[in-house]
Formats: sequence, C-alpha cells, structure tokens
Amino acid sequence: MQKGKSLVELAEEITRISNEKKDYIAPTVKVEMVLYPNNEPHLEIEDVDNGSFTIGNVAHSQIADRLKIPQKYYNRMREENPYLLKENVNSWMHDKQERRMFRTLDGKVRAVLSDRYRPMDNDMVAMGALPVLMENGDIQIKSSQITEKKLYIQAVTPAIQGEVKRGEPIQAGVVISNSEVGCGRLLVENLLYFLACSNGMIGSMSLGKNHIGRRITQDEFDLNEYFTSETVMADNHAFMLKIRDTVKGALDRTIFDREIQKLQLAAENRIPAGVISNTVEEVTKMFSLTISEGENVLSRLIEGGDLTQYGLAGAITNLANDIDDYDRVIDLERLGGTVVNLNRSEWNTITQVAA
Repeated sequence: MQKGKSLVELAEEITRISNEKKDYIAPTVKVEMVLYPNNEPHLEIEDVDNGSFTIGNVAHSQIADRLKIPQKYYNRMREENPYLLKENVNSWMHDKQERRMFRTLDGKVRAVLSDRYRPMDNDMVAMGALPVLMENGDIQIKSSQITEKKLYIQAVTPAIQGEVKRGEPIQAGVVISNSEVGCGRLLVENLLYFLACSNGMIGSMSLGKNHIGRRITQDEFDLNEYFTSETVMADNHAFMLKIRDTVKGALDRTIFDREIQKLQLAAENRIPAGVISNTVEEVTKMFSLTISEGENVLSRLIEGGDLTQYGLAGAITNLANDIDDYDRVIDLERLGGTVVNLNRSEWNTITQVAA
C-alpha cells in the first residue's frame, strides 16, 4: 500500500483547493481554444476576469470525448500540430452551442463537464468521513492522496482482525474516494489490510453517490462563478451523514467476517497444475492488465507459492505496492478484491479456458 500524504498534508491540500478553485458555467460559443507563443493550448472564457486558462490532462480528455474526436488523434494533434487541434476544437465546440461547466484551479481548467454536474467536493467528503475516523483512537490512516483525478483515504483498525493463514493477520479498514473532475463517483468501500505484506485489498461493500443534479438554467448562471444553492447544501449535509454511517459500517465486525469467509473460500480454489501461466494470462486479458503487469503478477504468484485464487488476488494487490501511479494502485487493490469475489463457477471458467 502506497503511503502518499500524511493526514495533515491531506487536510492542508483539501483546504487549499477549496479556497482556490473556481467553477464557471459558459456557453461553448463563448469559449475559445488559443495557442500561446510556446504552442501550449489555452481555453479563454469570454467575459471572465483573467479568463485564460491552461488545460489539464483530464480536461483535454473530456474535450476530446465530448467533441467525439478520437483520443489518439487528439493527442497526436496536441503533440505534433497544435494549430490543427485548435481549429478542430473550436469548430466542433462552437458548432455544438451547448453550456458546459469549466472547473478551474491554479490558472488551469481541470475539468470540462455537463452543466448538470453537481459538485460533491473533497472538503464535504472530508467533513463527513474524517470525524468518524478520528473519534476512534484505534483508527490508523494508512494511506491518503489527492491525484489529478481523485481523492483517496485508506484507514484501518487493529481492533478488528482475522486470518486466512495462521500467523498472517488481516485488519478491517475503509477506502474513501471521490473525484471533483468527473472521473468517478464518490465511493466508500471496505478494505482488507494484510499486515505481513502491507497489501490492501478492496472488498465488496460500497456506497456510491453520482455527481448528477438538475440542469443549471440560464437565469441562474450566465458567465458567473458557480456557487452551490442552499437546497443542494442541505442535501449534501444529509449525504455527509450517510458517509459517516457507511464509514462506520465498513468497520463493522460482521461485514469483516463475511469478507474473511470469501478469502477462505478463494484459498481452497487451486490453479490446476500446468496452467498457472495461462490462468494469469486469462486474468490479464479479462481485467485489462497491461502485459507488463501480467508478467509481474505471474512472478509474484510463483514467488509467493500460493497457487490458488486467493494467492492470485494477493499477487495483484502486492503489485500495487510498487506502482507509482496512485490511481492505478487503487485499481489494483480493487481488482484483487474482484478476483477473490469470483464465485466457483466463474473461477472454474477461467481455469478451463486457460487449460
């Protein structure tokens, strides 16, 4: 499990972003992509003070997706012919004549979203989750991070433990993730933390909340900075209480014991002799691992010596410990849980295809 930021560093960054971010609703006919002398694309929003912004990678991807420009072609234009990119984006963006939300931070457009996008921002998530975590002296924040795409908080409690193998304790925990830029919904998921290897595995219990609300009308916002209404604030407060309750639920002994039982069942499902490599190859294809990741999982599986469904899941989460991309770390921790939760029929299908 990657350590990431300390809790103090996380809180400071959440507060900074909350104070510095600005959101605008604007019709696309009043937005223009321009090139600066170094050929770096900017978005200029008409009638906004200091309305020229650099463009983050997430926003670039969202522009390409919304305008139906193939991502590979968009990236090629961005790298090799920025002028052509500018002409394409402006032509299609002005042709659409729609209203979009432009989320900005530190002089950069970090997201281009629907005008129905409802911010459920990290400061609200932290207000719902952190008091629950901090009021319990046994809770330990094992890892936290804010990436370009998401906020992550991973916490565990030594008070709730179990074992699949003797002498290898597993602790109960919780993973909280949220995106302010349209890269996924707010999620609260249960976590299994393996003390022997510092692996984290995301379990099967979760609460999700989408960032979709009612469309913002022309009368409410023109090119003004976007502020949350009292109604939305009240609803967000209610959801913060749900976050609190779900965080508590994720740290429940009954739920934890249920997850341990799934691990124990997975530990009984052996990979048939002679198809270990093929089984990893099938899992690699099924769950969109890269070739390099698949090779790493195979080597860790063999090195660990546990040639079972449980062992394979552990090899995947162990790989997450050595990945620098924190978003990918969480993907792999979640994938480990997905592999453990394959039922016997699904597992047998994989091994039969591998054979």
